[in-house]
Amino acid sequence: MKKNKLFIGAILSLTMLASCKTSNTYANNAYNTPLFETNYFLDCHDFAKEAGIAKENITLSPDDYFGQDEYQNEHTSGEGFSIVKERYPEMFQYYDKSSKKTVTLDTRNDWTNANEGTEVGIGEYFGRTKCLGTADSSFKSDGVLSKLYNGQLRCWGFYAQARVQIDENGFETKMPKTMQSGKYFLACIRGGSNATKIIDGREVSDGRFCTVDLIVTLYKQNAVYEVTMPSVSFFTDNHGFNVSAVGFAFDKIPSLDPKGITGYGVKFANLIDPSNPTIETDATKKSDKYFGLMLYEVMFPDATWGD
Repeated sequence: MKKNKLFIGAILSLTMLASCKTSNTYANNAYNTPLFETNYFLDCHDFAKEAGIAKENITLSPDDYFGQDEYQNEHTSGEGFSIVKERYPEMFQYYDKSSKKTVTLDTRNDWTNANEGTEVGIGEYFGRTKCLGTADSSFKSDGVLSKLYNGQLRCWGFYAQARVQIDENGFETKMPKTMQSGKYFLACIRGGSNATKIIDGREVSDGRFCTVDLIVTLYKQNAVYEVTMPSVSFFTDNHGFNVSAVGFAFDKIPSLDPKGITGYGVKFANLIDPSNPTIETDATKKSDKYFGLMLYEVMFPDATWGD
């Protein structure tokens, strides 16, 4: 009981951290400065440790999570959803009540403005139809992280308004609602850095593939699951529309009942950047070259939410 109270206290303290409205987070060009290393979202915590709850560590095999490899990325023009569509086609289905038909949602084009409401594109675009902001309106005002919940799967020129840049320590957060039922975790990611190369006398971004072990932490009141997806491949410094959809189905973790999930975290480890083997992944370290993982969306497709 004491541990549970500690955990609840830690989660409540997190609510205060994420209480500001999204519109307030962009003042003075927040997270969109000329210096790459000043654009990291550094809300780094370990609430399991603070609450005294042991994490259950799970490492998924490539067959147990979906993510793009270099071949898939290269042959889908960076569209990045081919594997998850192949494994879980039902995730992209939507029953349109007005036409009384089931339609397949589009993942290639989500041209809607990052500042528009999530109601734009419902029944047409996968992101807008199944994002957290559409699932429950409380996610629309969950601080800076709200831009991960609005269905804007790519940059489309909105830069920091569309994504959150994290270092290897990542972040952890309490969500405004508790999951009542759910099937999947999905994130839209790419890599970014301030590393460049000189071509014909010009300084240009070095578009390339990188890999990391992507680590997702799921919090319940008295249980914590740290799920590692090893060797996730994605484009880096090759434009913000080249994202990869990465994630897993909850049924791949037999001990996990998704009911009661009230928080999550995302971080990464073991970066392999072929062009920059010494690039820094920790924003607190002094370096001339930094790497950041760019999160465009965090989704729990088809989940239901309650207090």
